[in-house]
Amino acid sequence: LYATEGTAAALERVGLPVTVAPKAGRAGRTTVRLIEEGAVDLIINTPLGQQAYDDQSAMYAAAVRHRVALLTTMSAAQAAVGGIRALRGWQLSVRSLQKHHRKRFAAKG
Repeated sequence: LYATEGTAAALERVGLPVTVAPKAGRAGRTTVRLIEEGAVDLIINTPLGQQAYDDQSAMYAAAVRHRVALLTTMSAAQAAVGGIRALRGWQLSVRSLQKHHRKRFAAKG
């Protein structure tokens, strides 16, 4: 789990281990560098303030270029986390839409 400084502090307060990554345009292994290296699978970025908006353009461009999913609202992040949690306990399989509806409506009786 990577996060910029302020977000990392908030995540650590709730017990999540996190590695601090400098914002784009700064020295070190930045958010953009992590995306380019393939170290990032999902970005949650909810910018607050003008400086945050200015910093995000390079990160967004890298996300698009490297096909990394990008969420920009907390409601989208919560929905994604809920979906990931639900999928972890399920065995996934492929079935046609017709079979899906047949099974769904059969269960409702």
